[in-house]
Amino acid sequence: MTLAKQRARRAEDKEIRRRDIMQAALALLEKRRFAEIKMVEIAQEANLAKGTLFLYFPTKEALFLEILEDLLAEWLIDVDQQLDSGRGRWTGVRVARIITDTLVARDTLTRLFTLVSSVLEQNVDVERVAAFKRKLMALLTPTGTRLEQRLPFLTAGEGIHLLLRIYAVVVGVRQLCDPGVVAQQALERPELAPLAFHFENELRPLLGALLRGFEHGAGP
Repeated sequence: MTLAKQRARRAEDKEIRRRDIMQAALALLEKRRFAEIKMVEIAQEANLAKGTLFLYFPTKEALFLEILEDLLAEWLIDVDQQLDSGRGRWTGVRVARIITDTLVARDTLTRLFTLVSSVLEQNVDVERVAAFKRKLMALLTPTGTRLEQRLPFLTAGEGIHLLLRIYAVVVGVRQLCDPGVVAQQALERPELAPLAFHFENELRPLLGALLRGFEHGAGP
């Protein structure tokens, strides 16, 4: 085997292991809160030594930031496909419906959304955050362009800003729908039922109102 082939094989093996780690972490996140997950548990789930795990991801935040990138890319591909395939008249409300429907099915993604600025970007170095921001721009740009093509009230460059505002709404709603354990127990009391939030029921009208406002002159 040539040296080039050996290097390629090693690179392929490293990528496979990297993906195994991310899948192990994602499996834990689908069952538990981020704060409850420890790196040693992720290593055990991936059948690796803890030291090996840190060779791939220096912190838990760096690991889940990369998971977020993957989940975000998958979601935007879904949105892009629906924007490309839809027929008939496009309105802000129609786009809001697509955004809501595709996010409701992605609980893990919306939970990670709430952690980006307060947690995931806090325990990583500036180069990792800059790389994440560049990846974010690369992911949002095609979808933003599609939105500008579908919605005549958007001008060039406003699609990305609209997506960021949608993100802000999603984060706010998701946080209200995901209280801590003690708060959740309190909200289960009948007299406090009016304070409970349901993600889809709240997100759908709020995004509809947001897009209608832009459509009727508020602008991004």
